[in-house]
Amino acid sequence: MRFFNHESPHNINYIQHSLVLVIGTIVGYASINLLCKLIKSNIKGKMRTKITLKGTILALMFSVIDIVLDVILSTILKISSSDGDLVPLLKTGLAPFLIVTIIIVSPILENLFFQGFLQDGVFKKLPPLFSIALTAGLFALAHGFMPSWSTLEFFIGGISFALAYYLTDGFKMSALSHIFYNFLVLIVHLLF
Repeated sequence: MRFFNHESPHNINYIQHSLVLVIGTIVGYASINLLCKLIKSNIKGKMRTKITLKGTILALMFSVIDIVLDVILSTILKISSSDGDLVPLLKTGLAPFLIVTIIIVSPILENLFFQGFLQDGVFKKLPPLFSIALTAGLFALAHGFMPSWSTLEFFIGGISFALAYYLTDGFKMSALSHIFYNFLVLIVHLLF
């Protein structure tokens, strides 16, 4: 586990970590927002769509299906989770920062980039099937660094988030699907 200088698992500089989280989030959002503006992505309009019960159920359904497929793949292919450091870190003073990052910050920033910039911008003119597949492939590679069987789990996640975006025509449902998924992954890691 990596910590800042003079830190240990239970002696954390909360101010320093808070600043890193806040500044990192602001810089990430500003960078993605700038990219979306440069390619004239309509993500701002799609952020205004209302959260509906139907959309929320769809987002939750995609998340649950994604988790089930991940478990099946992991079992069949005998691959271990790529989140091996997650549980030990949750037992340190970094837990609050990790939870906020995993459940809120990452899903929102990642969906802004993958659905707002790529799917609704760069790949907008492609047929939906290709746009969804390309976005999911890049999502998987961004999380897996190189093609492997565990990258397939991220590809499935990318498909579910891209489908949620496409089917609801709104950013919020895709982000909600990603938030649900990350929350479920966190729960699964804590329970098993």
